[in-house]
Amino acid sequence: MQSLRTFFPAVVAALAFSLSTASGAEGQGVTGSIDGTVSDETGAVLPGVTVTISSLGLLGGEQFRVSEGDGSFRFTALPPGRYAVSFELAGFQRV
Repeated sequence: MQSLRTFFPAVVAALAFSLSTASGAEGQGVTGSIDGTVSDETGAVLPGVTVTISSLGLLGGEQFRVSEGDGSFRFTALPPGRYAVSFELAGFQRV
């Protein structure tokens, strides 16, 4: 059985949250984004990680993305609020 490794420290450091204001025909509102790069404890990027976000204010329930070849992921047009973020990849501990 393969032992589980964790990429928690690198993931936490890689998360970013930004806010922007929408304007124009859509009306005005504040939205944000969550983006980052997933890497392991050695700093190697991890493609194929399932990144999940959830929030009470998130319409449609949880959202999922899979990290790109460079380990990056991005969620856009998010309403302001508190979000839970999790990361899953076979062979690694869920964070």
